[in-house]
Amino acid sequence: MKNILARGGVEFIAVLLGISGSLWIDNNKDVRELNYQIERSLHALSETLKSDKTALESYIDNYKKKIIHFEYIQNNDSVKFSSNERLRIAFENTTTNAGIRLDNTIFNSLESLGLIYKIEDDSLRNGILNLYQKRYVFLKEITDYHLH
Repeated sequence: MKNILARGGVEFIAVLLGISGSLWIDNNKDVRELNYQIERSLHALSETLKSDKTALESYIDNYKKKIIHFEYIQNNDSVKFSSNERLRIAFENTTTNAGIRLDNTIFNSLESLGLIYKIEDDSLRNGILNLYQKRYVFLKEITDYHLH
């Protein structure tokens, strides 16, 4: 009888260890998959930020080129004695929206999937959230204002 109970106890422990091991392996697989998804998303986010940086630099350069037209139309003498063609050019350059397109689709997908909140590095996660939820919103308000 002791032999049967001992054998049953060993089998029970073996089954318990097998199940525990399987659950541990599954959990590690899920963690690896999550980390892989986060890594891919952060890489894509990095590429998007690089293209947004280029777009912002272009927008700033374009704005700097238009400053002379703003200064021109603010000077009464230059407006009084200028040709219609020069006034048209100044008007077009000061009233036409330069347009800026910032891409936040990667961030939106990170947020909707909840991956952004699974980033363990607090400063990285908070920096990304601050950038997109505050800075990008501000830039959008500025360009929308300029459109209207």
